[in-house]
Amino acid sequence: MKVNFEKLLEKLSKKLETETEPNPMIGATIKTKRKSLDKTLDEVSQRSGVSLSYISKIENDLLNPNFKKIRRVLSELNLNEDIFDYSSNMSEWYSQLLDIMLGLNDDETVMKAFIRKRDDFQSKLIDLALHVKRGSLKHCETHISLLMNSIDQMMPIELGIFMLSIAHYYFMHQSYIQSAKMMDVALQRQLNHKKLILWQDDLLFQLSLLTNNVLYINERFAKLTVLYQNYGLMDKAYDLRLSYHQHMQFIAGPNFYDLDDFDNQIETKKFIFMNQLFCCSKTVVDVITDEPDLKPYNLILALAYDKIENGVKAVYYLEQIDETDMSKHDQILHTYLKHKYQMDDYEAHLKHALFKDPNIYHNDALLSFYGNACMNHYKSQHRYKECVLIQESINRYKHEIRFHFEKIYSK
Repeated sequence: MKVNFEKLLEKLSKKLETETEPNPMIGATIKTKRKSLDKTLDEVSQRSGVSLSYISKIENDLLNPNFKKIRRVLSELNLNEDIFDYSSNMSEWYSQLLDIMLGLNDDETVMKAFIRKRDDFQSKLIDLALHVKRGSLKHCETHISLLMNSIDQMMPIELGIFMLSIAHYYFMHQSYIQSAKMMDVALQRQLNHKKLILWQDDLLFQLSLLTNNVLYINERFAKLTVLYQNYGLMDKAYDLRLSYHQHMQFIAGPNFYDLDDFDNQIETKKFIFMNQLFCCSKTVVDVITDEPDLKPYNLILALAYDKIENGVKAVYYLEQIDETDMSKHDQILHTYLKHKYQMDDYEAHLKHALFKDPNIYHNDALLSFYGNACMNHYKSQHRYKECVLIQESINRYKHEIRFHFEKIYSK
């Protein structure tokens, strides 16, 4: 079931503008279940013997149901009567869910039992979040479409979980513009739950890495580092720092790195050399070849020789590259070199990267790299009109990046 994304944004914005604490009524659960079974109001009315207008008013929380009367509707929809016992504390369930989402707890057993027992919109909300956490994205849009019917009944914490789950889903789906748009809506209101804030800031940091806005990235990095440390998530804090530097090496100015930044000095040197290669006019070949062991730097050397158009040396170091434990950026650059020197589809690869791969055309640093490579390729063949078209496309993508990913920076 495809999500009507613009309608979803409209409903969420309207909810946030007029937000009140809803009563935990059963209308949203009945409507969500009926929609999931693809049944019309008329069909449920005829089969249950309860009038259509009565069911409609219950679904829209215009009436408190007479339980004896509504029982036939519950039976028709295969809803357990005990799911409407709201004496259970949903706040505790959501706290447990957020622990799982943030890596504070990896045991989903209790959550899965909760989902199996209940069939209301709260259980579907938890199920959506867990699917996103696992990376099981296949049925997420169906969950989102069904939960749209329950937006008006959502408590603030439920609304926060819903919006962040959607933004997280679209990010993992590589639909980065939709993820940024959802975060833009989510930031209309101030989150009060500390774990929701941590989840939100993690997503904002990931989106910031698609930009070349050093100030924005630094602010996101500093804030998220403190939050991770406060929760004792030291492994996440280290991984965060690694992700930060893996991006900053392509956009930071000279002298950005300090050899004491990491325990692994080789890792830091790789950042320094890549930074010099991308952000400085000087070559790094002479500096790297003074190192006692060149194996960690084969990718950088291959890129450096490619930059000075020494294809023989570029191929030599390309063939020496160890592909294990490569970062996402390194994998993309390695793929670029393979298509240029080891395959016969270099131009097709450049076009695919620039127009079909959101990991590249919605990432400022990689967009610049591939854009320059493509224009150099066309210039070497005197195809100057195509250079102009490529430059126009790059400018358009960079505008999208600034508009969508940096827009949330001003919030």
